[in-house]
Amino acid sequence: MAETIEQKPAPDAENTQGTENAPHPQNAEQQAQSQLPVAQVQQSNTTDSNTQPQSQPETGKEQHANEHMEINKRITATEEKIKEIESKISALMEQINAVEHAHRELNETVKSASQYAQAILDNAFREKFSNASREIEKLNEKMSMLIDEVGAGEGLNVNKIPPTILEIVYQSTLDDVVNAILKQLGAEEGERAIYETLEDIRERTSGCELFRFDGRRIRTRDVAKSIERKLVSAKQIQTTYDELLKKLLEYVPGYKPKNFRAMIKLKSQEYSVDATIHLTTRIDNVEREMEIANSKIAEIETEVQHLKDMINETINIQNELKTHMDSALLQITMKLDNMNANLEGIIRTNEEQRNQTNARENALMERITTIEEKMGIVHEVPESEAVKEIPCEKSEKTEKMLGDDESFLYYSLEREKEIEEIKSTLSLMFSDEKIDELIHNLIERGMIERMEREGKVYLRQVKKEKEANDLGAMILNTMEDGFTFRKLQKKFPDVSKDELISTLDKLIEEGKIYVEGTERRKIYRIYGPEMGEKEHGGV
Repeated sequence: MAETIEQKPAPDAENTQGTENAPHPQNAEQQAQSQLPVAQVQQSNTTDSNTQPQSQPETGKEQHANEHMEINKRITATEEKIKEIESKISALMEQINAVEHAHRELNETVKSASQYAQAILDNAFREKFSNASREIEKLNEKMSMLIDEVGAGEGLNVNKIPPTILEIVYQSTLDDVVNAILKQLGAEEGERAIYETLEDIRERTSGCELFRFDGRRIRTRDVAKSIERKLVSAKQIQTTYDELLKKLLEYVPGYKPKNFRAMIKLKSQEYSVDATIHLTTRIDNVEREMEIANSKIAEIETEVQHLKDMINETINIQNELKTHMDSALLQITMKLDNMNANLEGIIRTNEEQRNQTNARENALMERITTIEEKMGIVHEVPESEAVKEIPCEKSEKTEKMLGDDESFLYYSLEREKEIEEIKSTLSLMFSDEKIDELIHNLIERGMIERMEREGKVYLRQVKKEKEANDLGAMILNTMEDGFTFRKLQKKFPDVSKDELISTLDKLIEEGKIYVEGTERRKIYRIYGPEMGEKEHGGV
């Protein structure tokens, strides 16, 4: 009894770096022809006896299911990392809100402290000390003028006498005269005489309303204010005073009033002493208040400086947090974009490989059936014994050769990238030393290559010749006749511009496409089946 023979296609060494691991259609055809006698032997042996059952190879559906499970696991792990990063971002936002709230409170405290300090300065220096100094200066000037007038023996000029001194002298002189009238005439007769005198004076002179009798004394409290406000002149008041004093003295013929010039000099001296004492007391009080204010101002300045330091520190912390958050968000975005691009590339590659595998299986089955019909040996081949290719997917085979970290770095280099961009993208997952180690290992294995342009270092996957052939086949199968380079870039966004140009030039050299149009707008035409493959020049 003959032994059944089963042959499996040997794995292609170059397929470890390519996008497809199935053999070339020509090689597959030769392999199918070489296996034809073996299949015939198997069929004849099966007719004689069914002694040894064959092990059934793993089907393509099961392998695709395993691949989809692996992709789902990666997507789940990515979503968990994204949720963790979002929680960290939420915590950072809460810290930023707390810092901004503290910043607003500090600004309000500084504002109120500045207002309080300004109020103290205004009250202490501008209102009290300045007013007291001006009053002393005015008093000294007027007293000097009065002393000069009295000492020179000239006539007394009431316009040069301070209104306050005039009011004091008028009040003192009239008090003495009123007391003498009340003492001599009695209270009732004296009051009547004083009222009659004021009525008589009021009818003949102006300013008499400033002298008011309250039953005990004639008040002159508004004289100084009226003169200072220029409601009445000092000369008019002096005329009214002289007339009033003359009428009052008629009721006490033997009474001699005090000398007006002497009273002016005496009251001026008394007023100067009293005003000096009063102003000195006020100055002492102002000085004490100034000392207290200075101490409070020093405390406020210290507190304000402390608050400013806290505000600056808060602003620095806030800026640092924003910088870190922006950097983290940028890195996360770049990482997610790369991961999405890698996942889309893996899914797209698996779909293409699945379609190509099915197409090759159908072609092989048709060839086998045709040969059997020609030879007159047409048997129903069980599905378990049919010759099938066992696809070796890029992702599965590469992951067997590489570790998880190396595999992640390898798939992230499907397009050419600068080494600094790679380190920035992977900084959240690996340290710089780990990234350098992974790059070194992949370069030694010949899976990636290092390039230098304009002082910058770039990395990319090592592209095999088969990948270029596969890209050319994909362009011929997917693009419609009369496509432009821009449409080609949109169809293959993950392929670099240089690689697309190189593939198009190769297809032109092989006579599969040709170029029409101008230099600025090139239109690529695909040769139809009736034209065949022939040379056609074009740039």
